[in-house]
Parts: sequence; structure tokens; C-alpha cells
Amino acid sequence: MRFSKLVMPGVTMIAVTYGLARFSFGLLLPDMSTSLNMSESISGMVSSLFYVAYCFTIVVSTVLTARKGPRGMILLAGLSAFVGMMLISVTPHVWGLVLGVLLAGGSTGFASPPYGAAISLWIKEDSQGKANTWINSGTSFGIVLSGVGAILLTPHWRLTYFIYAILTLAILIWNFRSIPKLEKSWLTFQKGNLSLRGMQGSVALIAASLFFGMTTAAF
Repeated sequence: MRFSKLVMPGVTMIAVTYGLARFSFGLLLPDMSTSLNMSESISGMVSSLFYVAYCFTIVVSTVLTARKGPRGMILLAGLSAFVGMMLISVTPHVWGLVLGVLLAGGSTGFASPPYGAAISLWIKEDSQGKANTWINSGTSFGIVLSGVGAILLTPHWRLTYFIYAILTLAILIWNFRSIPKLEKSWLTFQKGNLSLRGMQGSVALIAASLFFGMTTAAF
């Protein structure tokens, strides 16, 4: 498969799921809180739902990608981001915002595992590292775009999310046309086992991740 045919749609999908659907929320939250009359505690709890949804969907995506291939999960990621941001753009109350945040936040978990699988399936081995680097860089592009959007469109957060949703729909269609279908018989992913073996070597990494997450959450 041609390198750019997979990587460029992947870069843009990661950009909209991570950058626009997830990280743009904090930039727009002050105006959203004012419009929806949310207290600081409610705003904080709603914000945390992005990570709750991510933790759940990344496990689901990992399991289903191994069973059915990456295409469905990639498209589900785009659909989840689109519907979530569209709901946020039109919600009249906090509960609609909660549902939109869960869907938008869940899109990031859906998106991550299948692109790694897609790269291993359709990109030559000597180019897989480069492909992974490019696709993961989509987060940075998305954050930059969300920053520009917050500067130019503040305090019109509904319009901002509506524009992001339409952009996500276009990228979803691009991925739909670019990611090939996969015959089930082609799947060669080795499934892991739920075991404590190998945990000792990861203790330091888990601890570092935990403390890093605590500091960024407070910020």
C-alpha cells in the first residue's frame, strides 16, 4: 500500500480526535461554563470524562482491532468524534454536554490501536517507524489548529465545535475511502494474555505515568 494513502488520512484523523475533539475543550471551557451556568466543580467533573471515556474505549478498541481488523475502529473513531462535537455544538444543557464529551473523548481511544495495526499490515517494515511517527504527530497539528480556532472564534464555542465537526466528517469520509477492507483470514495479530508476567519491568514506567498524569490533571 502506498505510504501516503494510509499515513495522511491517519495524521488528520489523529489531529481531529486528539486535537479538536479532546484537547480543544479546555480552551473553550470558560465560555462554555458561562453559557451553561456550570460551577467550577461541574466543569472539572465534565472535563475528567474525556479521560474516563478514553480509558474504556482504548481497551475495547484494542480487543476488537485484534479480532476484526483496524478499519472498523478507525471509522468508529471518526464517527464518535463527529457525533460528540456536533452534540456539544447544539446542547442546551449540561447533560447534553456530558454525552458529547463522552463520545468525543472516546474517539481518541478508538483511534490509537487500529492505526498501529494498519501500519503493521500495509506499510513495509522499514517504513513502519516513520509511519508511526507521522501519524502520532497528528496530535500536535490538531492542538495547533485548536489553538488557532480558540483565538479566532472565541467566545463562539458552539460555532467552533460545529466547524470542527464538519471538518471531522470530511476526514472520516477520506479514511473510509483510503483504508482498505480486510479479509478476516488475513488477520495475523497475536493476542496477549492477561498475566502478571513482565510487570516487574514496567513498574517504573507505570509510576512515572501516574505522577505525570496527576500533574497534568491539576494543571
